[in-house]
Amino acid sequence: MAAENVGTAKRVVNDVVTRSFGQSVQTGDGLVANETVITKGRSAIDIRLADQSSLSIGENSELILDDLVYGRDQNKVTGAFRMMSGAIRFASAGVPMDFLIKTPTATIGIRGTTVWGGTLDSAFEVALLESAAVT
Repeated sequence: MAAENVGTAKRVVNDVVTRSFGQSVQTGDGLVANETVITKGRSAIDIRLADQSSLSIGENSELILDDLVYGRDQNKVTGAFRMMSGAIRFASAGVPMDFLIKTPTATIGIRGTTVWGGTLDSAFEVALLESAAVT
C-alpha cells in the first residue's frame, strides 16, 4: 500500500533530503505522510500541501510530516507534524484545520492561520502573523 501524498516540493534550495528514502528532494517531488524532511546549511524548501496551504522549512531543520491528512470529502485538514529542529513558516489556504505542530518543548494547535516558529536552544519560539494559534 502506497503512502498518502501530503504535498509537493514547490521550491528547493541547495541540500534537502528525506530520511526514509535517503535521497535529495527536487522541485516537483511529492512528499508522503510520515516522511522526514531535512534541510542542510544554506538550504530550504517550500512545500505546497494537498489543501494548497504552504509550509516553508528553513536551513538546518528537521521536520516529520506525521499523519497530515487533507480530507477532500470534508474539505478539512487534520493530523500533525513534528518540528525536531530549525525554523518553519506555515500559511493556511483558508480550509478548516484541526492539526498540531509538535516540537521538543511545545505543542501548537493550528485552526487556520499564518505562523512562524523555530527552535532556539531548548525552547521553541512562535510568531503569530495572522489569526490565532493555541499552545
